[in-house]
Amino acid sequence: MKTIGTTQIKIMIDNIFGKFFPPSVVVVGYIFLVAGVLFILENTFIGIGLAVIGTFGAFAKTGVQIDPAKQLFREHTALFSLKFGNWQSLEGYTDVAVLKKSISTRAYSRSNRSATTSSEKYLDVCLLDKSHRKKQTISRWTDKEMAIADAKKLTERLTLNYSRYNPEISTESRAKRR
Repeated sequence: MKTIGTTQIKIMIDNIFGKFFPPSVVVVGYIFLVAGVLFILENTFIGIGLAVIGTFGAFAKTGVQIDPAKQLFREHTALFSLKFGNWQSLEGYTDVAVLKKSISTRAYSRSNRSATTSSEKYLDVCLLDKSHRKKQTISRWTDKEMAIADAKKLTERLTLNYSRYNPEISTESRAKRR
């Protein structure tokens, strides 16, 4: 938040999580991009098509934007500086928490055996509704202290509560546990 004179301006929060596609698709995107550029000389239409598909596959990223002044957020897909996504209200969210998350990529052989090609662990700063059943990831960290500091800064900017993740158990779930 910046202060200019006596007016406070809330600056938009914009966080990028990383590539939209898994690493194997990103590599294929680079291959399509190079093939498209080389193919433009022979067949312009096909070459441009391959280059556009390759560009999206290689460079598309995903993230979240928050507009604190309007109390809106959006999950977006970004290609260079263009961002695509629908704005939604922050109205239902009451808490902010830090959650552990593991993201992995698997490859399958023809005999349907899987092999994990990459695995990464993150700490996500998430907006939570009152029951902690609905959550929206806002930022992603690998360092616990940085994630907690970011979560507390976010609570101040959006006037929300910092809490531990503790979802309410529904009566249907309680009945199943007996």
